[in-house]
Amino acid sequence: APPEADSQELWKLKEQVLICERELLRVLGFDLSVEHAYRPLLAYIKSISGTRDLAQIAWNFINDSQRTDVCMRYEPETICCAALWMGARVLGIKLPSDATPPWWELFDTRKADLDTVAAEVGALYSRGRARYVESESRAARTGSRDHGRPRIAASQ
Repeated sequence: APPEADSQELWKLKEQVLICERELLRVLGFDLSVEHAYRPLLAYIKSISGTRDLAQIAWNFINDSQRTDVCMRYEPETICCAALWMGARVLGIKLPSDATPPWWELFDTRKADLDTVAAEVGALYSRGRARYVESESRAARTGSRDHGRPRIAASQ
């Protein structure tokens, strides 16, 4: 059961969270700015003579990549290339991989990194759909469990 709202246990948990947050910020060097992969996407699409559909699907994959930590581990160009590659696969478009250098190298991306990002974003689609779950404390405050809203939690 969760701790009571005014309990000493809750205050201790809050303090532990704050300590962990401070340590995380310290490890990250307090640099929380993230350059998104959207910026290079349209230039990349244009440079490979990609279609509007390819741009839209790649954009969607970039959106979905934000549900992972790849933006903290890879450059935006790599995420963009992975999204382009995934979009091309969905549409059945062959990208010029036999060219010298391959298309992803023109965007300063290593094939191994492109593959890793694509695999991590692709893994999102094998997870169950999220559903809304109202917290116990909210239900207690409002006197209701659902208010007619859907519930969010990992599907089994």
